[in-house]
Amino acid sequence: MLQLHLKDVKKSYKGNSFTIDIDELKINQGEFFGLLGPSGCGKTTLLKLIAGLIEPDSGTIEMNSKNMTMVFQQPLLFPHLSIEKNIEFGLKMSKVEKSKRKQLIHHYLSVVGLTNYNKRYPSELSGGQMQRVSIARAMVLKPQILLMDEPFSALDPSLREDMRKLIFRIHRDTKMTIVFVTHDIDEAFELFSRVAVLKEGRIIDIGSPEDIYKKPRNIDSAMFLKSSNIIELPFDELIHADQYTKVKGKKYKYAIIRPESFGLNKRETEQNKANNEILINECEFNNKSKVQRSAECIKTDKITALGTLESIKSKLGFIYYNVKIGNRTVEVVEKSDNQQSICVKDRVEVIYSKSDIHFIE
Repeated sequence: MLQLHLKDVKKSYKGNSFTIDIDELKINQGEFFGLLGPSGCGKTTLLKLIAGLIEPDSGTIEMNSKNMTMVFQQPLLFPHLSIEKNIEFGLKMSKVEKSKRKQLIHHYLSVVGLTNYNKRYPSELSGGQMQRVSIARAMVLKPQILLMDEPFSALDPSLREDMRKLIFRIHRDTKMTIVFVTHDIDEAFELFSRVAVLKEGRIIDIGSPEDIYKKPRNIDSAMFLKSSNIIELPFDELIHADQYTKVKGKKYKYAIIRPESFGLNKRETEQNKANNEILINECEFNNKSKVQRSAECIKTDKITALGTLESIKSKLGFIYYNVKIGNRTVEVVEKSDNQQSICVKDRVEVIYSKSDIHFIE
């Protein structure tokens, strides 16, 4: 069921050339939806439009529920009130009876892991604890839509990880609709079922984080998601432009091959071969005729290119290789248990499938 529907929404500010311009945005009930993009791209303005904190200049914002709360980047707790009084504030405004208020406060303090903190004051809490209170204060009203504006950006990395786990669990248990603003790519992949990537007030890509990572619509979303191996075409040493860049009448300018799509093998040569002889053989390999390369692709769907290993580094169970092919460098990622006896400056071959190439106009 559709929860939010924005259509032809525009918002600009006097004396500022920046404009929010959303052709259409649909968010389904129960989605964990992200607004992702660099600082100044319009994420927070769009969230405030959804919240009704600012009015659009034109367009429509429809929602099937007005029961909505918001968690801001800063906790914004009342410093003179205890934690339980901070959480109780919205319930009082909603005229919830006292016995019910106490029950709800106790429950949501438990949900955010602060059961015994009800009598403390904001000044006695850490930044992460205060943000937990702000989440409890929003949750206690049992919203159908929860809006979150970069709520973890001020926390250190370990606390951010804890808070991601907390909000992911809350979403899993409540199935509420969450619209979450962030510029953190890791946050997007850990939390969101779908995400809209914004640039200069417009949505440039939308889909699951995994889909956008694998098949970005344009070069801007690919670059923001820090896609490796964005290859400007033509690059015949790796991809023959005449064979791959014209599909359904389109001519493509870029190709992306994800680093985990590559296989890597050491180029086996006889020890007594002179270096110049090796280079001649490899040059011949990389410059096979179009007919030969096309025949290989049709027959095996596998493509092989030769290059020189420039660097190796290990990180969290993976090995990252940089391989120079022609005048460009590509990144190859393999599991550390696949590590081979390869050294920097070795001649290597990278292997990939035609289906691993994603083209962008």
